[in-house]
Amino acid sequence: MRNTITSFLASNLRRGRGSLAIARPHQPAKLLELYDMEGCPFCRPVREYLTELDLDVLIHPCPKKSTHNREELEALGGKQQMPYLYDPNTDIGLYEMKDIIAYLNSQYDTHQARRKPTANIATSTFASFTRAMAGILHRPSVSPDAPLELFSYEADPESRAVRERLTEMEINYVLRNSGKQQARIKDKTTPKETRITKYHEMMQRTGKAQLPYLYDPNTKTGTFNPPDIIQYLINTYSPLKKSKASKENQKPALQHVYDEALKH
Repeated sequence: MRNTITSFLASNLRRGRGSLAIARPHQPAKLLELYDMEGCPFCRPVREYLTELDLDVLIHPCPKKSTHNREELEALGGKQQMPYLYDPNTDIGLYEMKDIIAYLNSQYDTHQARRKPTANIATSTFASFTRAMAGILHRPSVSPDAPLELFSYEADPESRAVRERLTEMEINYVLRNSGKQQARIKDKTTPKETRITKYHEMMQRTGKAQLPYLYDPNTKTGTFNPPDIIQYLINTYSPLKKSKASKENQKPALQHVYDEALKH
């Protein structure tokens, strides 16, 4: 209960930024990539604007005391600093929240989002304080072979807990930003039938439009509801759970060997 209340408070502090989305008829040819830490106040405005631009992005979580993604980031950009956006469509990589937002504004805000992006760091910092250390510190985990897929939008209080756990476990995931469609779009040249957000895609794939929704291509498992998603992540990618499951699978084989030995 407390976790939900503080998540709602974090969203209210940001006044709903990262909730509405323009209707983007086409995604960029290649996924944008963001090296990010969910609890970082400098990363939040970037994620908000990505939601509002309806842009999908491959998230590389970089929690504190983690190694793999941070080392990859340093090799790519020269230092371990978040946020860092890499756009493979233009081969441009950027540090600094304001520079990233300015780049996204010039490159992808073709429909003129209703509200201009904001880099107000004060309210973002307060929002991080309400969540304590959630989405910041690393938890031991087993890396999946392929990135997971999350339908979510930045301001959604229930989705936040899932993104925090993905960050803490350093699990890469494709973020399908699913902001609410704006009522009016200034670009009148886009046919109405193409003005859709990820809710339509999710409805086609799952039969319902409910957030958050996590899909794991490694196990072909789809899960709704934050507690169920988090439990799935623990069961599937926690090293302790993996070890226990492995031992359980070994028991029948060991029992068979023991039984055979008694026969001799």
